[in-house]
Amino acid sequence: MFVIFLVSILITLGACDTSGDIGNIIDETDKIIDSGPIIETKHNDAEGTWIKKESDRDDGPPFIINLEFVEYEDEQEIKRVIDNYQYGRTGASSDIFVQAGEFRENNEKVYMFIKGKERTLKAAIILDDEKGNDLLSQARNKEGSNFDDFIINIIAESEDVVYGVIESESQLIEVESDPSKGFNWNYYVYIPESFDPDDNSDYTNHILLRNNYPDVSNDPEEYNSSAKNMAQRSQVGEELGIPIIVPAIPRPDNIDGATEPASHHFTTRLDRNTLSLHLNEGVDEKYHRLDQQIVYMLDDALDRLADKDIYLDDKVFTWGYSALGHFTNRFSKLHPERVQASVSGGIAVITLPEYERNDVDLYFPVGVYDLLELTDKEFDMEAYKDIPQFIFRGKADGGDALSGDNTIDERERDKYEKAVETKTLYDDELAWTEEGLQIMIDRMNKVEDIYNINNIPAQFRLYEGVEHEMTPEIYDDVIEFFKRNAGNELNEID
Repeated sequence: MFVIFLVSILITLGACDTSGDIGNIIDETDKIIDSGPIIETKHNDAEGTWIKKESDRDDGPPFIINLEFVEYEDEQEIKRVIDNYQYGRTGASSDIFVQAGEFRENNEKVYMFIKGKERTLKAAIILDDEKGNDLLSQARNKEGSNFDDFIINIIAESEDVVYGVIESESQLIEVESDPSKGFNWNYYVYIPESFDPDDNSDYTNHILLRNNYPDVSNDPEEYNSSAKNMAQRSQVGEELGIPIIVPAIPRPDNIDGATEPASHHFTTRLDRNTLSLHLNEGVDEKYHRLDQQIVYMLDDALDRLADKDIYLDDKVFTWGYSALGHFTNRFSKLHPERVQASVSGGIAVITLPEYERNDVDLYFPVGVYDLLELTDKEFDMEAYKDIPQFIFRGKADGGDALSGDNTIDERERDKYEKAVETKTLYDDELAWTEEGLQIMIDRMNKVEDIYNINNIPAQFRLYEGVEHEMTPEIYDDVIEFFKRNAGNELNEID
């Protein structure tokens, strides 16, 4: 169904006539993720291969690096094969790889500390057991950026460093803003290595839409790097083996001309204040109708993929958790004709597919009463009924976005309470208490009843003992839901 040209990345040691006896880790290793050439070592000439693969240890990180190379010192070959990962830590970073681990080099213990930046890797190899073990212990106790900095310092001070490049069959497409095409922000499309051009499964015919979740900032580096990282780190997209699109929309700390302070706008959640920005005189057009801009990005992305002979359906899968779960729930109501299936997790303000309830008008995002006023587009109930939805929450999740100023204003908060006949956990004394948790459960059940009354094809689920978090079970359910729902009829998961 799909055709795509992917650059071969399995670089061998053929350039070195005497390297054949090293052995070929690539041929012997399952589940290769990426590989690439050794550029050099700190003191000697070298040639060889970096290999990034899935870990085969249940208690290990999801992926590890092996090295296979020959150094040339005084015209003498030094054969080095570093593999057989034992234990350590792989860190989450904006770079492609950060790791501290115990390995084997030709059956002798070594410690390797790796840092990657823009696909260029450096690895310090510590041979001394006592020193290496001490550094590894320290690395395992570091947090966040401290871990990254710690690895950088080890590499800078080490005498034994290997440099190289990791290449990948995955592709990241960065598209700059193009007002002539209707979008004023960059976006990213990521084609994961798991993408199979010969897979004819129905669900592989769709792109996965995620929205951005940067820190509050007007700095382009913040929201662009956030979107880039989210595109490249989508467990759902990787497991489905489908392209992922992420708009690089910011969460600004200042919006000139807005009638509400920036703190009352959660742009990537598509709150009411954000959706109203085009009605505020003096607001820069780049903030107008962010939802519509995302649609134009989708159109542009599908055209670009088609240029690569990847032909996908106009309807997308859209998935989000917490604040981004609100985005998926709202985007599906704003543009139901563009959504194939929607998954929204960890949300507390589920927009109702109704104009009024209990004698109150349900203004967006409580309901869809004034969508025509906000968007010049009437809510399309028939198209909305074609979207299979999965909406879930942890039973032990006591958070209530209904109490936040950047989610909903006081007028809408009151209307939502009346519509779903449950109160807000605006009183901090209720949050996370047994009574508060029951309120959230009752609200979820009430919304499920409302969806059922309107014949909306949605599966609701409350996960026992789960707080505001994603668990492996939930990830499996999300992936399975998309696999089952590439058509217009709801196919519930077990």
